[in-house]
Amino acid sequence: IIQSLPDEWVAAMSRAGALESLLLRFIGPYVEGIDLSSLHLGILRGNIELKNIRVKPDLLSLFGFEGFRVEGGKVCTICVNIPWNSIYTGKISVLIEGVHVHVMHVGDNRSDGELLKMMRDAKQEALKARVEQLHTLVHQRKQASAFVQRHSGDEDGGFITNLASKFVNNLTIRIAGVEVSCASANFGVRLGASLGELAMLSTDPTFAKTSDHEVIHASGSDVHKLFRMSGLSASLSTTTTSTDRAEGHEDTAHLLTPCSASVRFSQLPSQELVKVSVDLGTDRVNSLTVMHSQLSRMMSAQAAIQAEQNYLSNLLAPRARAKPIWETPEASKDEYGRLYRCTLLGQHLRDEEALRLQALEDVLPLQWLGAQRLAAEDAVNGMRGGILGRLAATLASCSGQGQTVQTEAIFVWDEATTRSFESIDAPQKLDIKVGSGRLLLKVIDDRHAVDAPSRQLLIADVKGTKVSVASEMGEDHRGNASAEFRVECLCHQITAHHAGIPLIGISRDLHKDGEGASEDDLLNLVVESTLQEDHNLLSVSTKLLPLDVHLYPSFLQQVLDFLEVFNNTEDVPQYAPSPSRASSMASTRDAEAVPEGGAVQGRGAQLVEGIFQRAPDRLNLNIDVSAPTVHVPVRGVGTAILRLGNLHASTSGPCVVTALHMAFTLTQTALRTVSHCGEVFEVVKPMPIGFELHQSETDDAISIRIDASIARASFALGPQALQIVMSVIDALTPPEVAETLGPAKDIAQTTMLTDAIQPSQAVLDRLEEVRNKRMLVDVTVNVEALAVTVYDSSVPFLRLNSRLSSPGFLFKSAGLVSGKVQATSIEVREISLDLKALNSRSGAWEPMLEDFRLGVAVNTVPVKAHDDVEATVATKISCIASSPLLINVVPSTVQRVIGLVPAFVAAAEPLQESPPEASAKAPAAAALASLSSVASGAQMPLLGSSGEIAWTKYRAVNLSDQDLEVEIAVQSANGLKLTIAPTGSEWVSLDGLLLPHDAEAMTVSSVGGKPSQPLVLEHCGAVGVPGTQLVAELLTHREGHRVLLLAPPLRVHNMTDLTLHVNLYDNWGRLADGSTPTITCEASLLGKQTPDYPINSKYTGAVPDYDSDRSITLPPNTMCAVPARLLLDGKHCARISAKPAIVGSEFCKMAKVGQGFAETVLACPQVSMSDSTGSFNRKVRGRCTPACCGQGRTSEPSAWDSRGADTLHLRVEVEERCNPLPDPRAPATLTTITLKPAVTVLNAVPFGCLTVSCAATADVWEIGAGAAPWAAWQHADIPKMTGYNFYDTTCKSVDFRARLADEAPWSKTLK
Repeated sequence: IIQSLPDEWVAAMSRAGALESLLLRFIGPYVEGIDLSSLHLGILRGNIELKNIRVKPDLLSLFGFEGFRVEGGKVCTICVNIPWNSIYTGKISVLIEGVHVHVMHVGDNRSDGELLKMMRDAKQEALKARVEQLHTLVHQRKQASAFVQRHSGDEDGGFITNLASKFVNNLTIRIAGVEVSCASANFGVRLGASLGELAMLSTDPTFAKTSDHEVIHASGSDVHKLFRMSGLSASLSTTTTSTDRAEGHEDTAHLLTPCSASVRFSQLPSQELVKVSVDLGTDRVNSLTVMHSQLSRMMSAQAAIQAEQNYLSNLLAPRARAKPIWETPEASKDEYGRLYRCTLLGQHLRDEEALRLQALEDVLPLQWLGAQRLAAEDAVNGMRGGILGRLAATLASCSGQGQTVQTEAIFVWDEATTRSFESIDAPQKLDIKVGSGRLLLKVIDDRHAVDAPSRQLLIADVKGTKVSVASEMGEDHRGNASAEFRVECLCHQITAHHAGIPLIGISRDLHKDGEGASEDDLLNLVVESTLQEDHNLLSVSTKLLPLDVHLYPSFLQQVLDFLEVFNNTEDVPQYAPSPSRASSMASTRDAEAVPEGGAVQGRGAQLVEGIFQRAPDRLNLNIDVSAPTVHVPVRGVGTAILRLGNLHASTSGPCVVTALHMAFTLTQTALRTVSHCGEVFEVVKPMPIGFELHQSETDDAISIRIDASIARASFALGPQALQIVMSVIDALTPPEVAETLGPAKDIAQTTMLTDAIQPSQAVLDRLEEVRNKRMLVDVTVNVEALAVTVYDSSVPFLRLNSRLSSPGFLFKSAGLVSGKVQATSIEVREISLDLKALNSRSGAWEPMLEDFRLGVAVNTVPVKAHDDVEATVATKISCIASSPLLINVVPSTVQRVIGLVPAFVAAAEPLQESPPEASAKAPAAAALASLSSVASGAQMPLLGSSGEIAWTKYRAVNLSDQDLEVEIAVQSANGLKLTIAPTGSEWVSLDGLLLPHDAEAMTVSSVGGKPSQPLVLEHCGAVGVPGTQLVAELLTHREGHRVLLLAPPLRVHNMTDLTLHVNLYDNWGRLADGSTPTITCEASLLGKQTPDYPINSKYTGAVPDYDSDRSITLPPNTMCAVPARLLLDGKHCARISAKPAIVGSEFCKMAKVGQGFAETVLACPQVSMSDSTGSFNRKVRGRCTPACCGQGRTSEPSAWDSRGADTLHLRVEVEERCNPLPDPRAPATLTTITLKPAVTVLNAVPFGCLTVSCAATADVWEIGAGAAPWAAWQHADIPKMTGYNFYDTTCKSVDFRARLADEAPWSKTLK
């Protein structure tokens, strides 16, 4: 009856039966609830509809995952429409809806025996299902082959290929509503994923959207499919119980926000081409979020589950039993096939054979076991029809020696044959393109508060990423099957933030596009391999825009803390095994099952051998990379900015790998520091570096020659810049780094990987050949000029210039590739050194080390062993000077160098704490804000006082009676001005004006007036302010700091230990008002320091006088500027009078002092006061006591003559300074009037108390010649290392004598 039916009906019934068999074979073992009658009828009608199919709870056990169960797994609907009447041209659709799979990890308290039996049963069931699937595949393939032969007779398979293409073109699959989750109640984690829809749609070559019932007519055997995915998301929660989820306590957060993608697939057999275009949401934002709490809990759960799986794997296949099996994998597979055939033939196995069979089934993977079983079953079934064949099979199975060549051809069915049914032949041509729109990566450290900035560890935004791969199979010149390929990677933009502040960004203003460069792409990488007639060529081309990378020390520390989650898994409860096997599991928790060593090593060796045989013979490079600019800020100190520069590397055309010639050019390499107040310091100035690499290989040696050249290398070193660099190094290398990097488990994993990928013998031979060759290295570095500048703090004071004569620096080495060095030589044939120091007064660079030429050579040669001396290396150092060594020693320069050594030492030490509060007066932000006010004409606020000078480099003091303007020239603007009002001791910082703009000079003018000549910041100088009688003077008040003094040319300086009242008079002798406090300032601000030792006088501790309303009050070491209106006839002189600010003192007579007047003495009358006033009494003397010795008081009574005894004398000295800079033709002249005591005595004796007496010489007394009378002597007890001022004597001529104790005799009189 069947033979009488039409062939179409028979074919349809055959296909329906095959489909039903396939469904039951491949789906039946894993699900339940399939209605067989409904399935059978649905298949015959061409409309299959299955509902509420349940997933078996022990599904994962079939795949070797013990301890996991599927709870509530189901598929709501499966609908399949098959037009049997037009199977090859009709529309076939598959719809799967409502896939819900929830996997739970449950604790297992069964004994080891029960677990072992359960795992073996599950593996046998999975093995049985796999063999049945392989049988079905083989049967269907035979039927398809017979159908093709019967209907087409096309041995090439073209007919069946066209039919299959039409079938696939009209096949539509939709999967919707997929929810998959895996949870562990023991560890409190739940990982879930959901998929809105996944569709495989039919389309034409244009990939236009088609209707559900539209039939696609493709040309020939071409296949075009469109895949669409939407609503894919992943989430992680830290609670998994149903109660928590019902009450809303589940802490769920999206790891991946819902995203979509589309794939265009085309197979063009006529062109042997497969094209794949993947669009990962180019028109939308995809977000990936990683939180510390979720990652920590997930890693801890994974570690515990992995420990449980390792235990179960070790229980099933112990190391001692699995290791010998893996050492001989091929023999083990053959042995299993032989033993399994014996069981099929009904032969009785000996006990050791049965144990061996069980061991092989426990150790070998399912794929290998299934292949051997399939081969054995087919062999036995094929031989059942003949006695001789059955006998041959029995003998072959029991002999243990394997099959003969004839029987092997019949019986062998290995895994390669079975894999042929499950694999697809690789296409000859492949074109893959992958593009993504915008990916937002968020790394959240939720250990911090929600509103804490540090909670946002990293937010990275990657835009416009594209990857394209094109390949074509071919044969290389060696005859090996190889491929030509081209890989291109593009990235449009990448930005990153940490705690709301920029971390990574593009510096497009620093990039200069080369020819053909893309302005829109951050990265463009092209790797191309071509097969030539006589060689394989690899070409690499790279272009990278510069990036700004901000490495915050706090960010690096937080990253290290965050990465601890991969090492710390103690915050989540570990798996609790049953008490019966707790100790056993503890010993094997960290043990891993023996890997598939033989298979992995075999495939690894094949991989290495394939790469070695197909390695490129020639290389062509064209690399243009702009290295990122790295910003490393250190709180309270500044920022270091490192730019590695723009690297261009290229080969001179395609070069043979054994004879490379490469040229490298590195430009814009620089290191700069920016202080907290905005000062820019060029530590390494941009310099071009070029070098060429020549590598060649002969039969016995490998030669490497490097020729490098540096046009000019310029380095600068200053205390603050050094402090910033050292602080950056300390901040970027916390102690935790060494503990965080390189854990033991990473080393073990690396070792396992290297053991798995074993090189082939050909690779080993090649490596041994290279190791035994000689290595010859020749390096030449030619530096045209080398300049090192040492700064005190703000200006340079030392410059070292050096030049290397050609050929420069030479390095040669000869040894073996294995690392043994036989001989080296380092040679600098001639280097010239020139050291100069800056004279801050004249502004000239004076030589310290005159041009000195030196040659240096260092040679090492091996010395053979002899007698009892072992082989060693001899080193010879040679230094040859070709010019005399001339050193100029200048005391001021040496003193300056010595004074700066502690500053450099302190800068090199680790930073212990932030700068003082005063140092924050002018941070960079405040400086920028002040500049904006300066640009708008506003007055900069006062930024400091006399006690706040430590961290300010440039400051201004205005002692005039009017506002003045300071201006610097800036390229980006017409100029920046700063208005400075009269300040007195309240100085104004100029750092915000000068440092951020790297100013070299400044000018001073009255408000709206003509500017002065420029004042160069490198050295001291003075200029007049046009339209005024004022002088702008640049001083060095201490090393590395500058002060701009704006004042009239005449100043009065109090160098006594007393506070003085000074009166100023106009040209007509009238007393002027001197109560303005802004015309005085502390002299220490101007670099005039008080002595390091204490100074006292008889007036120390006297009752102070009230300040005079119209007088100028000058404390010790204070300076006042005489207003320009009070200068006599415009000259540097004035009328003054003075007195001490003590009770009983009166002003001296008015005197003219200053330029053109000789030194004089101001005599201030004193009124004798009684003791009841509380002041001193000159006629009351006392014995010397420790207390009085500490004060340096007078110690003996006297009743001297009133001549000179009732007068306090102040010595007046006039100092005139002429500043030739900046214009020697019109030097600025400054005059300083210094008020000093009549006589100052310093006791430099390092012990005891010294009594000193002084008196006017005899020629001033009326009693005649000889020594002064006893009544005229003034006595003072002066402690060691203390000074004492005498005011009650004249200054013309003085007699001195001293003694060490009251009982000791007086010394001779010193006139």
